[in-house]
Amino acid sequence: MSADELEARKRLNKKILPFTIGILIILAVLMVLLPSNTPEAPTPTPVAEQAKEYSILEITEVTYQSGQVKVFGRTDLPDGAILMMHLEAPTGLCAQGESKVENGKFTMVFGPFKESYDFDTKPYEVSALLTPVNQPDSVSRLVGEKGEHLTGDLVTYAPFAGNILETEREFNTQRTFPTEYPMIDPNSYATGTPERLLADWLNCWKQEEWDKMFNLTSKTWRGSEELPELFEVDYYSRKLLGAEIIKKYAYENEVTFKIRVYYLYAGTTTPKEKVFFLDVVRESAPYTLSSTGDWGVDPDLV
Repeated sequence: MSADELEARKRLNKKILPFTIGILIILAVLMVLLPSNTPEAPTPTPVAEQAKEYSILEITEVTYQSGQVKVFGRTDLPDGAILMMHLEAPTGLCAQGESKVENGKFTMVFGPFKESYDFDTKPYEVSALLTPVNQPDSVSRLVGEKGEHLTGDLVTYAPFAGNILETEREFNTQRTFPTEYPMIDPNSYATGTPERLLADWLNCWKQEEWDKMFNLTSKTWRGSEELPELFEVDYYSRKLLGAEIIKKYAYENEVTFKIRVYYLYAGTTTPKEKVFFLDVVRESAPYTLSSTGDWGVDPDLV
């Protein structure tokens, strides 16, 4: 290459170089500003934490001392859960109360009792029950408004309240039960009498005719906000085998019946026996006793 040609190429390179640098700068800016065609990895969707389920409710120890029955138990239910506690004996003696779960444990003290009873040797039963009804908000959020997170063999279902968790223990039980259970016959009583209404109500329980059974309760009782919920929790989980009237106490527009019932807890095969009282009242309106009113049952808690 001649000297003239070499000098001409140098002059050309000096002219082209600024343009080349400018183009490279523009390309670099565009690479920063324009979106890349390379697909970005998707952001992982956080996995929802699985709701905890609750299934443990156990009465671990019961002691009798100084006229009091003390109950101790354990559970995996959340702190603050309210348990309905029951104690009952075949004679009709019964007591109930509430216990609050703390650190996986619960306790309850029954007594002293007005009625004398030898808890050291005679049979009795203690039960603990959790229903999602009337629980603190902090507990309802965990167990579910209808007990959706209650699971296991101790769970039964009541249509109005939802799932309930219940356990029981019997003490000093060596009872025998009849092979055929007595049952009150509605046809043995005249229509319009308190005996007939009670017999109809108990037969509805045995046949599991819940709507009809509910409609035979008193006007006052049906108007309560909480009692109907307890009614479903208490009766839906028990299959009635038989019932009989032991005694009745008649007052003006009110009759108190002492009755004996035999029943099974849902999902069990061991019969239970209990003596308790049921009132049948005559009302023309809620809280209004009247001789021209309708008879209705005031359900006790079994």
